Amino acid sequence: MTTAQVGEKLYSLAKKRILLGFGCLCVLLLLTTAALTSYLVYQEATRPTGTTSPTTGPSVTGRGKVKLHCKVLIIGSGFAGSFAAFQLAPLYGKDLCLVEKSDRDGGRIYDISERPNGPVFGFGALRVITGQTGMQSLARVLNITFQPDLADVELLKVRGQFYFRTPVSETRKLCNEHFSGMECYNNETGVPTDGIMMGELLNSRYELPLEQQLHMPEAIDITSQGLALFGDEGFDFFRECLRYNSLMTSISVQGFLDFLAHEGGGFDPQRFYPVGGMSSYYKTMMAEASRNGMRVYREEPVEEIATLTLQEPLDGAFRVETRSFDIQTDKVLCSIDPSNFHGVAGNVAESVKSAEEFGWIVPKVAATVSAWWDERWWESSRHHGTYNLTRAVSHENCFNMMDIPTFPYAMDENVTRAVYDDGSCVDTWRLLINDETRLEELTDTVVKSLQHFFDDVVVPRPRFLRGHVFENAWHFQAPQSSKTNQEVFEWSQRPTQYENFVLIGEAYNLNYAAWCDGALRSSMTALMNFYNFTYPCCDDTDVTSTTICQPCETAGKRRHSPNIHNLMP
Repeated sequence: MTTAQVGEKLYSLAKKRILLGFGCLCVLLLLTTAALTSYLVYQEATRPTGTTSPTTGPSVTGRGKVKLHCKVLIIGSGFAGSFAAFQLAPLYGKDLCLVEKSDRDGGRIYDISERPNGPVFGFGALRVITGQTGMQSLARVLNITFQPDLADVELLKVRGQFYFRTPVSETRKLCNEHFSGMECYNNETGVPTDGIMMGELLNSRYELPLEQQLHMPEAIDITSQGLALFGDEGFDFFRECLRYNSLMTSISVQGFLDFLAHEGGGFDPQRFYPVGGMSSYYKTMMAEASRNGMRVYREEPVEEIATLTLQEPLDGAFRVETRSFDIQTDKVLCSIDPSNFHGVAGNVAESVKSAEEFGWIVPKVAATVSAWWDERWWESSRHHGTYNLTRAVSHENCFNMMDIPTFPYAMDENVTRAVYDDGSCVDTWRLLINDETRLEELTDTVVKSLQHFFDDVVVPRPRFLRGHVFENAWHFQAPQSSKTNQEVFEWSQRPTQYENFVLIGEAYNLNYAAWCDGALRSSMTALMNFYNFTYPCCDDTDVTSTTICQPCETAGKRRHSPNIHNLMP
């Protein structure tokens, strides 16, 4: 064999070995990839409750998303969703799933702390009141303790002058000094002028025949109704006496008066504040649901809600797509509010959005700022010394309303809600709050606004301050709606032609739209209608009871002059 032939044979053998080695490597690579993909899919499907899902995942469906199977899916971990999870998890365990669009739970309950693991204070919901029996019974079940306000004193500043609303109302004095064209008086029971006017506004509907009450032949909106009843000057006075701006804007007359009749009917001024903040509710409920096996996927905004096509395995009635997951489920409890529903596709979502009831719901915006101070400087003001202030209100200043806690948990931290504005300055607050680089400017604006009100003390800079804008702080109906609030709520329990899809949350329970109580009522109703739950008690005042009670119905228990000043959280 010549040298050339030997070389050629060696080359041929080497080539075969290289090709064989490369083939083995490819097979090994394919096997490794398959094993890794299977492992990742398994990890996603069995990921422990409470973890946050990744933004990307293995391509295991035609849409590149991880496929999950759940018997029941809850969308949203606000109060309505977390209560539903708390109730359903013992029944369904790991077959219960929850997806949440953000990295936190709680929704409109948003508590923060000045320091890690320190006492918290809320941007949003702060308190529970006496008439909310369901919230109180739930607190007992969750071992949440309350602290009451030690005072209830509200000070108005109108046209440069100060007037107390509580404990002794000076609104008649305000009326006489600045609204000379009005008849200013207190009635025989001592109800002041603004309270009498609120009663007249409510009675403008309920004095009508019943068939007209249900679909009131109304003015264009509540503002027009107020002007028709009280005139320009009277309505101006009436608005000055309200701490909230959104109530007297372009909203449905019948919707607002339904809300007032239900929210105002059973309320009194006593307020209770959970130790640990309102977040104690959802934190405890979500933790308990997790212990019972519920799977939670956060930072997973819903992109599509649809029924399953015939080509797909019929493992569930619905397909819900999020950023990372393709979820098949038999039942859905959905707490997506109307504003965020507009970005959701799918035939189920389209059916919801096309409904007349859905179209009447309008959100109202509120901006809030919480501030921690080195000292309680407001106590040096002459106004505080008179009655021990709990709120300062002025529509002439951008802060609009300042909440001053008088319960020990927050007092010990020198914390206030320095801004609660749902009026003309919301756009300004939004610009400052949503831009983290403008924190100093936000602080300056808060201090200047408060300084205009507290003109006899120097308002210092807070040691810690943060703000938040709730684009959907609460919901009412648009002007001239053809639906009552109750009709909207009944629709939400069966909003589409598809079985086992229900909308939950206060956004759809407009008779109780201002509180977590509305979300609780909504979830309870869905659980009773579709999951065989019962909540037998109502007026349960037994402080030792561990039964969750259905909130009492306050409609029909209205007062002549409901206390509108206690309505909002």
